[in-house]
Amino acid sequence: MKKYVLIMVCLLLSIKLEAQTDSTKLNRSKAIEYNLKGVEFQKIKEYKEAIKCFNKALEADSTFGEAYYNRAISIANSNPKDEEYVDFDVCNEFKKAFKFGIVVSKEELFFYGCTLKY
Repeated sequence: MKKYVLIMVCLLLSIKLEAQTDSTKLNRSKAIEYNLKGVEFQKIKEYKEAIKCFNKALEADSTFGEAYYNRAISIANSNPKDEEYVDFDVCNEFKKAFKFGIVVSKEELFFYGCTLKY
């Protein structure tokens, strides 16, 4: 009986783990999709729309460094009078991007007035 219970517990745990993995993959997939849409908006200088897409990407996956990086670029290029994004700090966005594996060049950081300690 104990063996049966142990097997059932292991089976249920593996099913739960597999469901979590599928959910994580789905979230990353959504994040990638929103990030790509945001990049398209960046290309046509629609930074406000791009930022919305990057926000959605980060809602789907808060560890997606590329979306932090792209959001930083869009914020830096958006209208500085746009009060909607006053709370965003471009340098902090670069730090988050770096934290999640994106390499930001020193030249680029300098261009945007940021410094990061690597």
